[in-house]
Amino acid sequence: MTTDTQRKSRGHNGTLYTVAAVFYCMASITREEVRRRILEILYKLTKEGSSVYGVYRSAVQEVLGLSERDMDEGMMYLERNNLVRLTEAPGVPWLWARITVLGKDAIENKERYAVRFPFMLRRT
Repeated sequence: MTTDTQRKSRGHNGTLYTVAAVFYCMASITREEVRRRILEILYKLTKEGSSVYGVYRSAVQEVLGLSERDMDEGMMYLERNNLVRLTEAPGVPWLWARITVLGKDAIENKERYAVRFPFMLRRT
């Protein structure tokens, strides 16, 4: 079951972001869906004016609505595939996430990148 709601989140620099948050039943969400949602969130928050460092960890988690472990696993996958850049910090795997040019291209041209990144296409 999926529920869309409007959420407001303050970035680390105090900027207020409004995004459509999508919350999933944990039993029905796939790793591919987590990866796609993270990329979509970073894309949307970046367009709304994120910090020069990217999007703060807590802002991503709040909008994503998943456990830190699931979020981190998805984020690490995206970094290994050069779709995001992460800034590390002591005690956490990453503190800031920034979508790369390749990540933006993958969001804007899903069909073109479907072979390379099959998770970008929604499964019905």
